[in-house]
Order: sequence, then C-alpha cells, then structure tokens
Amino acid sequence: APLFTIYSPELVSSQEEYLLALKAKDTLNKSPYPEVSSGANSLLEAAKRRFHLWDISESELKKVEKTGEPLTYMTIYSHVNGYITKRMVFPGMRLEEHQDVLILADLSNVWVIADVYEYELPLVKEGQEATLELSYYPGETFIGKVMYIYPTLNTSTRTAKVRFEFPNPENKLKPGMYANVMIERDLGEKLSVTEDSVIDTGERKVVFIASGDGYFEPREIKVGQKADGYYEIMDGLREGEKVVRSAVFLIDSESRLKAALQSFGGGVEEPVAIDASKMNGKRNMKISLSTNPDPPRSGKTTFKFKLTNSEGEPITDAQVKFTIIMPAMPGMPEMRSAGDAKHAGGGVYTGELNIPMSGSWTLAVGATVPGKPPVNESFDINVR
Repeated sequence: APLFTIYSPELVSSQEEYLLALKAKDTLNKSPYPEVSSGANSLLEAAKRRFHLWDISESELKKVEKTGEPLTYMTIYSHVNGYITKRMVFPGMRLEEHQDVLILADLSNVWVIADVYEYELPLVKEGQEATLELSYYPGETFIGKVMYIYPTLNTSTRTAKVRFEFPNPENKLKPGMYANVMIERDLGEKLSVTEDSVIDTGERKVVFIASGDGYFEPREIKVGQKADGYYEIMDGLREGEKVVRSAVFLIDSESRLKAALQSFGGGVEEPVAIDASKMNGKRNMKISLSTNPDPPRSGKTTFKFKLTNSEGEPITDAQVKFTIIMPAMPGMPEMRSAGDAKHAGGGVYTGELNIPMSGSWTLAVGATVPGKPPVNESFDINVR
C-alpha cells in the first residue's frame, strides 16, 4: 500500500542515471564484444540496486522506464500489512537523513506484557498456553502462549515481566489496553487450606485447630504454593483436622488472639476458649437516630439515639458518645464537634451539640455495654 510521496534532487538525478543506463544497455547489447554488453548490464543493475536500497518499488521504476522521464515525486510503498500507529511528518515538511517518518504495526498478533509475582514464577514456562480476558468483552476469552520470561525482577513490586503473544484476527486487542492473563497448571492433589484460614503474623503462619468443647488451639504451619484462594500445606497439619475459617468464626477479641499467639510463641500450646455467643456474626445492638429540630439546622441541635438488642428490647446501661464531622474542603479545614448522650429512659439516649454551619455532615456514634464489644454506627445528615 502507498504510504507517502517524496521529492528529492538525489532521486531525480538517480532516475536520470537509470534512464542513461537503460539506453546504454540497448545500444551496447549490439556490440560484438561480450565485455562491452556485460558492462552495460552491470551498470544498469547497479543503478537499480540503488533504488531498492531506498525502498523504491519496482512499479515506480516501471513508470520511469515507460515514460522515459524522471518522476518529480516518487511514491514510497509499505512492504507489510499493518496500521500506522505514529506519524512524525506532515505534507510539505523537509526530511533529514535518518529521520523517522511513520511507525507501522502489524496487529494480527499482539504482545501482552504481564507482571507475575515472584512466588508464581516457578509455575510459568515458555510455551505454556495462556488465557486473556478483557473487561470490555465480558465472557470472551483469547488464547495465546508464553513467549519470554524477562530475567530481572522489580524489587519494589516483587514481580517479573512475562511476554505473551495472542492472535488478533478481529483487531479487538489494541495497544495500551489493560487485561487479565491467566495460566492454568495442574498442581495435583495436595493437602491445602483456604487462604482466609491462615493468620500471617509476619514471622510465622498460624491456623486455629478445633480441639473440641468450644476450644481452639493455634498451630504454626509451613505453606507452599498459593492458588485459587488455597495454601498448599507443607508441614503442621494432617488430613481430617478441623481448621477455623475467618469467614465462619470470629475470634473473641484482639487481646485474646495476641495472648494465644504469645503463649504459642513461648512454646506452650494452650487451647483458646471462644465465646460461641459472639461467633454468630450478628450484631447484638441496633442504633436508631432522630433529631430536634428535624431536619437538623445550624445552631443547637438535640440528638436522640435509641438502642435496642437483637430481640428489639431497649438497652439501658450503655455509654454513648457521638461526633459530627465535616471533611476539609479547599480553603476550609475539617470541622468536628463531640459530645456524650445520656440515658433518658426506654433505651433512648440524648445529647446536644452546636452545629456551626449548614451543609453535609457525618455523624459517628459509638455505644458500649459492659462485657460486650462496642458497636459503632455512622449517619449522613444534611443540616439546613
């Protein structure tokens, strides 16, 4: 396909030399001396090679031969199919030697550069099949393969670059797109636990084992590969042991967890008792809000909080603190004001605050009942 036309005095003079070589060949081929005709042919071939080195097509030379006149403008053609991804010149511009004019890209096959985590690198091999997915084409996958694994590692992200190649017959894959690349590899059957079962303390990895009668004991484990949300267990667990999953159980408190890990770190594996009443994942308190005036206005406002338990019964022995917050904005710092709410009867706690200005505020409430974990709630209020 034609790319652009160009005028060059050197091209014009080379065409004139080419025409002279053609005439010389026609004349000297009639010579009875083979050396003379051979020299004429060599001169013509040398002139033609010069055009080939300049990427002047054979069709352009045919035009020169047909007309017998040099072309003022010669057309440069592309030798490959593709797309112009960058143009560095415009009509009428002067070109200098070694100056780039256009960048062409063949997008029938595209490269995809992916970041692969350090621990996953042993599973990646050149030639492996890979699957690519794009958010732009939900449900559609592209099949390619691993072409090259770069030899260096990014020390900040602990990832290495891996180059994939994917066929792109419909030109759906475009340079600069973001994509997810997946490699599937059969790791065989191995003892494993879910990722959310493992507590990573930074120095060791620990799981909690059910020891019966509502007791759990911490145990250090050694893990191998991680895949599809599972850790491979190298040491520390046996098949059939029951392991706590964080999605199902809630540890009673951070302090109790720390105590368990400290006793574990000291070499004493004491079972940890967990209150089953706090492991059902349900909140044991509900906080409802009302204000006076309603809706709230700038100035003095009374806040009323009604606290009830999971059965809807009023809670009368709570400590309630609340804070109103307006986030910082350009030219204005953050504003906040805090207060305590006292029990006024029937599980209703009241407190007053002076709201300095109208606008959108966030109301944060914290309620604590002796012997139970605190409950925090937030409300968005629009002050008039």
